[in-house]
Amino acid sequence: MESFKDKKFTGKVTKISPLGKERTTHHFRSARSRFRIRGELKANMSANAGNLLEEKKNVLMVPEAALIYDKEERKGSA
Repeated sequence: MESFKDKKFTGKVTKISPLGKERTTHHFRSARSRFRIRGELKANMSANAGNLLEEKKNVLMVPEAALIYDKEERKGSA
């Protein structure tokens, strides 16, 4: 929201479009969604939003491009 650049809002998802768009350059899918948010926002204002589905603390993140896959990987081996 351009009008509220430094403010965070919380809300509830009320609708998610069944047809998402895949963004191959970023390896994620996006879908149009509707949220119910209370506060200073007015009806029909548009904004970009993100959904935090899961959060892990104190973990190492490695870019997928840095991984080497073993073609002969055996089940159950570490």
